[in-house]
Amino acid sequence: MSNGAPSSLPPAPDHARTIWRFVMTQNPFYLLSVCFVLHGTAFWFQQQGGEFSPWPLMGLICGYVALMAVTGVLLVRWGRVWDDARSILAVILLLLTELALTFDDVLIRQPETGTALLLIGCGFSMLTCEAVLRLIGIRLRWGFRGPLHAMLALLFLYPLWVLEGAQTSSALVVGRVYGFHLVMAGVWLLLWRAVRGGSAYIAGHGTPWKWPVFPWAIFVFLGVGLALRGFSLGSAFDPATSLSTADAMTLQSAYAPYFLAPTLLAIAVLVLEAGRLSGNLITRGVGLCLPVAAIGLSCLPQQLNVPQQLFLQQFEATAGSPLWIACVAVVGVYALALARGMTAAATPLWLTLLALVFVGPATHNPGELVLPQLVPAALAAVAAAGLALGFRDSRWWMAAAVPLALCLAALPLPLELRVQGSVAGLAVLLTLIVITGRDAWTRQLGFLLLQVYFVASLALALQLDRGDWQLSALQRVAGLLGLPLLSGLIALRLWTAPAGWFAGIVGGIGCLRGGYDLTELIRLTTGWAGVQSFAIGLLLFGAGLAISIRKARRQSGEVSGPGDFVSPTG
Repeated sequence: MSNGAPSSLPPAPDHARTIWRFVMTQNPFYLLSVCFVLHGTAFWFQQQGGEFSPWPLMGLICGYVALMAVTGVLLVRWGRVWDDARSILAVILLLLTELALTFDDVLIRQPETGTALLLIGCGFSMLTCEAVLRLIGIRLRWGFRGPLHAMLALLFLYPLWVLEGAQTSSALVVGRVYGFHLVMAGVWLLLWRAVRGGSAYIAGHGTPWKWPVFPWAIFVFLGVGLALRGFSLGSAFDPATSLSTADAMTLQSAYAPYFLAPTLLAIAVLVLEAGRLSGNLITRGVGLCLPVAAIGLSCLPQQLNVPQQLFLQQFEATAGSPLWIACVAVVGVYALALARGMTAAATPLWLTLLALVFVGPATHNPGELVLPQLVPAALAAVAAAGLALGFRDSRWWMAAAVPLALCLAALPLPLELRVQGSVAGLAVLLTLIVITGRDAWTRQLGFLLLQVYFVASLALALQLDRGDWQLSALQRVAGLLGLPLLSGLIALRLWTAPAGWFAGIVGGIGCLRGGYDLTELIRLTTGWAGVQSFAIGLLLFGAGLAISIRKARRQSGEVSGPGDFVSPTG
C-alpha cells in the first residue's frame, strides 16, 4: 500500500458538531438562565433577617420577566424562531410562579405590604401574558384564555383570603387551605368548553405548534405552579402556633398528598370527556384510572408529622376522612362519565360504591375498614339493578346480589348472625337469578353454584365449622335441608344430567345427615324416642312414590328428567 492511498476506516464522528447542533436546535440557555436566577433570588431571604423591604426583589423578578417577554416577542416577530419562543414562554410561567410564592413570608409578617405585592404581581402577570399572546400573534380563544387568567388570579390572590381567615379565627385556616384545592379543581373544570372543542377549537391559532402540545403545555406548567402554591399555603399557614418550639423549627408542613385529589378528579373529568369525543381508547383508559389514583393519594400513611395530625383532626371534625371524601367524589365522577355515554365507567362505579360499604368517615387507609354499612350497600344494589335494566345484562343482577347480601350483614344484629345471614341471603339471591335468567351467563352461574352447594353440604355434614364460627344444631339442619332445595331448583332450571347428579348428591347428603340431625334435635327436645323410625318411614314412602312415578312415566312413553336414559326400543 502506497503512502498516499486513502484510508478505508470510517471518519471519526464529529462530537463537537453534534453538540453544537443540539445547542442550536434546543437552546437550553434560557432554562439554565432562569435556574441561576431562581437560585440567586433564593439567597435574598437567607441574607435578610426579620422585617425587610421586599420591593427591590419584586422589581428584580418583574424586570427579568419583562426581559424574557420582550425577548420572546422579538424572536418571533423579527426572527421567526418559534422553538426558542416556546422555551421562553415556559420560563415566563415558571418565573410568575416564583413571583407568587416569593412573598408568603412577607404576607404573614407584613400583611399590608404582602397584600400590595400580591395584587401588583397578579396584575403584572395577567398583563404580561396577555401582551405576549397579542404581540406574538397567538390567537387563543377564551375557552383557554379565561382559565389561564383564572389560574393566575388563583395563584396570587387566594392567599389573601387565607390571611383574612387567619386574622379572624385559626379554625378557618384549615378549611381555607384545603379549599384552595377545591377552587383549583373548579378552575380546571373551566377548560370543559375547550376540551369539547378539540383540535378544531384552536384552528388558525397563528403558531406552528401542534395539538395537543399546544396549548395544553401552558396548563401543565400552570398546574405545577398551582400545586406548589397549595404546598406553600400548607407550609405557611399550618397550625404552628400550637407546636413546641422544637417541632416548629423543623419546618414540617401540614401538606399531604390527599390535597391533590380534587384536582386529579377534575382533570379526570376533562380526560374522560376528551376520550369520549375522540374515541381514543388510551385517553379513556387514562381517564378511568385517574380517579383510582385519587383514592390512592387519599390513603394516609401510618405515621404523620405533628402539623399533619393537627390539620387532619380539624379537617375530619368538619368534613370526614380524606379517603371517604375521595370515594364519594369518585362515585360522582364515574356517574357523570356513565351519564355521558361511557359504558366502561359502569364497573368502576359499582366497585367504588361497594368500597364505600366498608369505608366510613373515619377510615384513613385499607387497614381501617369498617363493618358493612346499610346505606352504601343499598345504593350499590340499586345502581347494579339499574345497570341490569339499562344494559339488559344478567351479570349486573349478579352484581346486585352482592350488596344486597351486605345489606343483611349491615342489620343491627350480632356479628355472627350478620355474616351467616349475608351468606344465606347471597345464596338465595343468586339462585333466584339462575332460575329467572335466560342467557349463558346465568347457566354458567348455575353450574358454579351447584359445585359450591356440594362443597358446603360436605362441610356441614362433616362439621368443619368448628371454632369461633361454630353453627348451632338448628342452623346446621337449616343449611343441610336448604341446600338441597336450592340445588333442586337450579337443576330443574338447567335440566341437564350433570346438574341432576349434583343436585341428587347434595339432596342425599342433606336428607341423610340433615334428617338425622333433625330427628336427634326433635328427640332431645320432645323426648319422642320413635321419631327416627317415623322419619325412616317417611323416607321409604318417598322412595316408593318416586319409583311409582318413574314406572308411570315409562308406561306413558315419556322421558323423565335429567339422567333418565331410555333405550330406542324401550
